[in-house]
Amino acid sequence: MNHLQLQDLEDKLDNVTDLNTLPFFVSQYNNYLNMYPSSNLIFIDFAKLKKINDELGHKAGDICLNSFGKILKTVFPTSLLARKHGDEFLILSHNSYAELENLFQKCNETIQNYFDLGMIPLVYHFNAGVVPAEHGIEPTINKADIMMYEAKKRGVTCLSFNQKLYDDFIKNKAFVTSTAEAIEQEHLTYAQRGIYDLNKEPKNISDIFTRDASGDNIFTENKFDLLRESNNLKSLDYLNLRKIILSSSIISGSKLMINIESNSLFNQKLPFKKFICALQDIMTGNPSDYIICVNLNSFKESSKELIENLKLLISLGFDVALSSFNLKENDPTLNIWKETKAKYIKVSPELWKTSQENSIYQSLLKKNVEVFLEHNTNPIFMKVETNDDLDYIKTLFSTGLIEGNVADKEQQIFFK
Repeated sequence: MNHLQLQDLEDKLDNVTDLNTLPFFVSQYNNYLNMYPSSNLIFIDFAKLKKINDELGHKAGDICLNSFGKILKTVFPTSLLARKHGDEFLILSHNSYAELENLFQKCNETIQNYFDLGMIPLVYHFNAGVVPAEHGIEPTINKADIMMYEAKKRGVTCLSFNQKLYDDFIKNKAFVTSTAEAIEQEHLTYAQRGIYDLNKEPKNISDIFTRDASGDNIFTENKFDLLRESNNLKSLDYLNLRKIILSSSIISGSKLMINIESNSLFNQKLPFKKFICALQDIMTGNPSDYIICVNLNSFKESSKELIENLKLLISLGFDVALSSFNLKENDPTLNIWKETKAKYIKVSPELWKTSQENSIYQSLLKKNVEVFLEHNTNPIFMKVETNDDLDYIKTLFSTGLIEGNVADKEQQIFFK
């Protein structure tokens, strides 16, 4: 039977933190569990180490990592410690979760003391995932890693194992992985809905939506966030622009509206300007046959650069639409529209439905839509499902466009 060691030989320790390396941690993992069967595995990750390195230099980052190694040795003297790699750490401890919460608090207090004494350049933070340790080290580390990610996402120091959170994470990861594969292999499908005037007369505009290989909607709110966080959304938007614009399936005299997310216009790997200009050079159709609809719902980048990209689209001959106009305080749509005079603006159903019950919203909506119309910008009222909905919109406006079940149903469309 092997004997437990808490620390490797001095010359085999991690050279930045003086903690054990991962191979030693793995070698002693089962020995620790044999001695302390009711132990917890802790996965720790620094918060924003890259930002520390970028703003203060790698030396400052190493000072923080080194100090954290000292703190862990002091706070967890009877635990098995290791630097996994980079800014990730592992702890195998026989302390209960309640005790661990107090020990994490002690770590934070010591970090503050180190800063007050001038020993570290800033007060840094960390997140920890805690799970009951099992004899299978890899699945245990994986579970702790997921709990750490959830702790980071929630802005808390530590989070204990939660089966539902774990199951949801696995399901979401499977969705992201399958979508990434579908994007890479171009196994996505598409649906279209027509745009109509207020009299339900077609305007020869097809609004295009992406669906997965089974034809299901991949842009529910939760799925949309997952795609954005994984950077798959930029890949998806570039694929859609390329595939749809280079397709020969467009009917003469009609327009296709291609929906993309605003943050997809900020792409370091392949700058949008370079991409769209190359696309315009080889397309066989007319750019005016396409409406690039930019969703501003989660816009967090530079308005100036976004406006430049939208003006570029217009200069190349594409029509531009803005989506997610909602009149909320942080809604960037109006300022961006003033600079670009986009040809279309989608009006969210939350806005026009709220205006039915709120006279202030109704007045603001009417005023803004009238300004749009004065500048030849067509408002598109989204998700108009019933004739009652349509009648309400018609009481406010004599001109406008609609999309929804009141006019037609979603249909599948194919692109070569």
